[in-house]
Amino acid sequence: MYKYLLKKFSALDRNQPTSKQEILPLPKEWETAEEERDETEGKAEEERREEKHKEKRRSIKRSKIWLKPQGLLVPDPCPMACMKNYLLPILGICLAYYYYSADEEFKPEMLQGKKVIVTGASKGIGKEMAYHLAKMGAHVMVTARSEEALKKIVSDCLKYGAASAHYIAGTMEDMTFAEQFIAKAGKILGGLDMLILNHITSATMEPFAGDIALVRRSMEVNYISYVVMSMTALPMLKRSNGSIVIVSSMAGKMASPLVAPYSASKFALDGFFSSLRTEYSVAKVNVSITLCILGLIDTDSAMKAVSGVLNAEAAPKEDCALEIIKAGALRQEEVYYGKLGWSSLLLENPGRRILEFLSLRNYNMEKFINN
Repeated sequence: MYKYLLKKFSALDRNQPTSKQEILPLPKEWETAEEERDETEGKAEEERREEKHKEKRRSIKRSKIWLKPQGLLVPDPCPMACMKNYLLPILGICLAYYYYSADEEFKPEMLQGKKVIVTGASKGIGKEMAYHLAKMGAHVMVTARSEEALKKIVSDCLKYGAASAHYIAGTMEDMTFAEQFIAKAGKILGGLDMLILNHITSATMEPFAGDIALVRRSMEVNYISYVVMSMTALPMLKRSNGSIVIVSSMAGKMASPLVAPYSASKFALDGFFSSLRTEYSVAKVNVSITLCILGLIDTDSAMKAVSGVLNAEAAPKEDCALEIIKAGALRQEEVYYGKLGWSSLLLENPGRRILEFLSLRNYNMEKFINN
């Protein structure tokens, strides 16, 4: 009140001076009331600030949660907490990805004396892999449907310097054969260091017309047989700290028209073996899994299938075969080969790896590892 009256008096005409006698002193009770009101207003303002601060803390706490259904992380508004919880792990992933993706020197001696199985080896990329392995001094076991072609390849492998060369003919449409082949090959070779799965069922490029039998055959040969053979070979590969090499395609990384059944089987390979690789990494299973993403390769079957349909430059099958072997020997997770240009950079998705790493926080993997 005192301040209010002073303000009122000061607003009077300043051209007419006001003497001290004209301003009567206020009663003491007025001054006491003014002081009490100032004190009350001060306390109220302090309480408002405290409540605002508490609400901010509650807001920060609410933001530090995982959205379980989507598996996505809500950003933490606290910069230091955000850096500690998310940015530093992401940076570590990127650095590790760069380190392990860097080119490591490959030496042919890495395969000398190694026991290697190659499927789909009667022609194309499979045949070229068998020849490369023979020149490196490996023990080579090949399989395909054509027994006559396999006999010639085994003979050639021995000429090229293979430590030993063997074949077992059969079709991967028969899951019993796929399983028995691995068991027989392991006995003949005396173990296994590398399993290269390269076989596919024949496919043509045309719009999908609802042929369910074709879809089923593609999945059984191009995917399920890979799972059967890998699991059968796993005990031998664990003993040798060996490698599984999966020959896949760009059609298993991106939508590709005219090859829907084939593409589905290749996507299945990526999903299964990438998940399996993560499980092995957490469980410390020392068996590497390499996924080979190939573009158009100049094999006879591929060139016949794309003739008049696909305008793309084909890469040489000899070089492709060597790159697959290198990737398996170096235990790389993925390798891209072909006249891909920028496509490989776009498909080689580090964001996916970061999400895979972060999503592991939602799983209680110790429950399964300890059992």
